[in-house]
Amino acid sequence: MRLEELHPPFGLRIRSGDLEMHPVRMDDIPVLLDLIATGVVSADIPGYPLAGPFALGDDTMARRRSSLRFWWQSWVDATPERWAFPMTVLRGGVVVGVQDILARDFPTIRSAETGSWLGVQHQGKGTGKLMRQVMCTFAFDHLGARELHSGAFHDNHRSLGVSRAVGYEFNGRRLMLRGNGEASEEVLVRLTPDRLVRPEVPVEVDGLGPFLDFLGLAD
Repeated sequence: MRLEELHPPFGLRIRSGDLEMHPVRMDDIPVLLDLIATGVVSADIPGYPLAGPFALGDDTMARRRSSLRFWWQSWVDATPERWAFPMTVLRGGVVVGVQDILARDFPTIRSAETGSWLGVQHQGKGTGKLMRQVMCTFAFDHLGARELHSGAFHDNHRSLGVSRAVGYEFNGRRLMLRGNGEASEEVLVRLTPDRLVRPEVPVEVDGLGPFLDFLGLAD
């Protein structure tokens, strides 16, 4: 029996041009941890932009094992009622970052949330926008999402710029704890299918049927 049969998300592949993403697998984890160690926070962003502390430069074995447990937990906890899929993103065959999608009660509500990070050396090349476009297209066209939510701290102009470029609209503000322990204002955004700015190259999906069945979304 193949691992994809036991855990169908491992068989999912999403592509658009030279960009590909798939749920984080065991063999991705060492590469992703090394990428995090090279830096994911650009020096031109004034405040710490992430809600988690994993990118604070504390590249210890304890931190790496914490990330390992986080990804393992996403595999263990995935059910139709509550799931989170961190997706390994490759551009031109090179691992560049992670694009997340997560939801609760999705079969009924059809609402999900997205988040992402990129290695510093891969930023500023349009990849952040493209990976979000691809994920949103997948969520609307193949999962049947009605809306998608995201957010970024008020001084993370790059992320908020990507959201606007993809079609998200302003959806309020709230106080959140940054990963470095500071309280700050997060800008919330919302996207509906009619506002999505799609990628120029069509999105192709492999392994969709078993994935939908796993999430209770099959017809």
